[in-house]
Amino acid sequence: MLPSRATRQYSLCGDRWDAYSYRVGVLREPNGRGGSAFIHDWLEVGDIVGVGGPRNNFPLAPAPKYLFIAGGIGITPLIPMIAQAELMGIDWQLLYGGRTRSSMAFLGELAGYGDRVAVMPQDECGLLDLPTWLTAAAATETKVYVCGPEPLLNAVEMCCVNWPVGMLRMERFVPKEQCAPVRNERSTSNSPAAG
Repeated sequence: MLPSRATRQYSLCGDRWDAYSYRVGVLREPNGRGGSAFIHDWLEVGDIVGVGGPRNNFPLAPAPKYLFIAGGIGITPLIPMIAQAELMGIDWQLLYGGRTRSSMAFLGELAGYGDRVAVMPQDECGLLDLPTWLTAAAATETKVYVCGPEPLLNAVEMCCVNWPVGMLRMERFVPKEQCAPVRNERSTSNSPAAG
């Protein structure tokens, strides 16, 4: 909750066992609603802000293996999942894309995981090779967790259209637009006024 009384939601990306602090990664959006600009321009380490109770809309479900796919700041909810998988000794890999290496958060922290992290900046590597990664994941019954911009999520969904329910889990920055109802007019044949 920002001093302007604006409320913003961010993914926690700190130690899930630390009950005394929350860590968030906030991308500065120049064309946003002002929350990220305020955080970047005015807040400093140690400032106190109000928070609502955390909710988990993107839980890590048990699996024998995980593939995490992040696009840009979509890395934030995956950081604690990676730490949890590591803590439990579960096999995992991260495919992390962004526009440029300098725009990708947490690279220093992720470097400690070695070759399980594939960093693929678009200006160096092009678009992520999703079909190759997802085909390998499907062959090994790997649960896939994805967070990032809508084009990335749409591309992953297209690759996984025939997957079993629950094997692909996504977190969106904004809710997905719902399709129009199949029928959006009222029937008059059974109406008391008809006939």
